[in-house]
Amino acid sequence: MLVRTTEDGGLFLAQIEVRHGEAITRRNVSDPTCATATTALAVIAALTVEREPVTIVHTVPEPPPPLPPPLAPSPWHLRVGGSFVMTSLLRPSVSVGALGYAELDHDGSRFFAWRFRAGFEYATGFEVEVATASTLLRSYAGRVEIGGPRVELSHALELNLGAVGVFGGLVGDGRGASLVESHTSARADLGAIARLRMSVWRLAFEVGLGALAPMYHTRFLFQPGPSVAYESPPLGVLGDVGASIWAL
Repeated sequence: MLVRTTEDGGLFLAQIEVRHGEAITRRNVSDPTCATATTALAVIAALTVEREPVTIVHTVPEPPPPLPPPLAPSPWHLRVGGSFVMTSLLRPSVSVGALGYAELDHDGSRFFAWRFRAGFEYATGFEVEVATASTLLRSYAGRVEIGGPRVELSHALELNLGAVGVFGGLVGDGRGASLVESHTSARADLGAIARLRMSVWRLAFEVGLGALAPMYHTRFLFQPGPSVAYESPPLGVLGDVGASIWAL
């Protein structure tokens, strides 16, 4: 758009020129006063602009990048817990003790799920009279369990089966009329255990019952005599009652 204003013989001439590509449109206005001529030209220019085609461009913002998919929950879970332990291996009396452990569980299927447990236990028997003396047995040992077979009895109740090993030391304290003797022996027991577990939220309560066979034949003797203070049996019963909580 081009606008010109000129004076010719007492008249003011105003001209507007509009280009549409190759086409040229001109409008002229003349008047004795410059103000009237330019005002009329301004009206023509406004009408010309209104007739111009207007293109409205909508800018669509780019969509944000997709969020990464959420991480799948791990099928492995870590439990920590403790149990009250009873065993018949430290006979002639039943022993009682405590076990602390950590366990790694896999979700698995209804009938099979890996389970790895490791912990430490302390157990002691009750003082038992032997001839003219008495004996007291204590055990310090680590316990390892590996499980796999299981049966889901309900949503919160399951039965787990596994192998168990107890490795550590056995201490025998003998007390006679005039002497006190203390002996230590290695302990290694292998066996199997069944556990009935009930889960409530992140807690689990369980009862275990199994059998252990000593790998070492241990015998403690009193001197003089000799009197047998302790002799490991060929097979023993193992039981525990405990609770655990999910740590991860």
